[in-house]
Amino acid sequence: MKMRIKYIKDEPLAILKNNQKIVYNMIASSSNQNWIQQLLGDNYLAESKINIENLDFNMIEKNPIDSDLVNAKMIYTQMRNLNETQAIDERLWVGLALTSGYEYLLYRWGMDKETRFQYRWIFYTENRRKLFYHGLSRLWWFAHLSYDASLNNPFELTEFAFKNPQILENMIYRNISNSKIVRHSIIRAVMNFEKDGGRTNSFIFDKLFKEISLLGGICILDSFEDSELQKYVYTTLFRLQENM
Repeated sequence: MKMRIKYIKDEPLAILKNNQKIVYNMIASSSNQNWIQQLLGDNYLAESKINIENLDFNMIEKNPIDSDLVNAKMIYTQMRNLNETQAIDERLWVGLALTSGYEYLLYRWGMDKETRFQYRWIFYTENRRKLFYHGLSRLWWFAHLSYDASLNNPFELTEFAFKNPQILENMIYRNISNSKIVRHSIIRAVMNFEKDGGRTNSFIFDKLFKEISLLGGICILDSFEDSELQKYVYTTLFRLQENM
């Protein structure tokens, strides 16, 4: 059944962000969502023109982190028509957090400390890292950055990226994430590197993305053939591994 996405209005969003401790306590102590209307009133949402199917989150895994991949596939499939401008709008994700995604966020992240609300329900910062930290936008963006419609399994790169989240964590706030060719070439190169016995860690990924950024400062990365960029990333990974 299709529905229109509802986003939170600016004033109610400001109330949430200016009263984070109060909101955290309300969520943590409430068994229902009645606190939302009590704090924000009945008209805190506005209807967008974006139609999607109902969001049906997987919340059956004993370890909630194990639900990330299937929920990323679901939310991206249902919301694939979003453009990137819409997908960086905090109002959209907070609106979903207070409606369709409410129970999921509690299941996945819990509410055991105040930073859970700050990081997972609203945007805690102004840079692009906010997209990775928000409990719903991270699912969409992880899938968006890795989805490849040309593959028999368009989520093949997504599945690998969720096993190696540092790839997209390092990529999402850099300009290289704007290019589908570049980001897919990087993921494929890491896949081949690990397939051939290479081992990755946070140090290697940090160095790798710094070198890719430096290369992007002197060359137009989009001008590389996919095979050329894959080869560059692949050989760089082995060099970094040898120098550890």
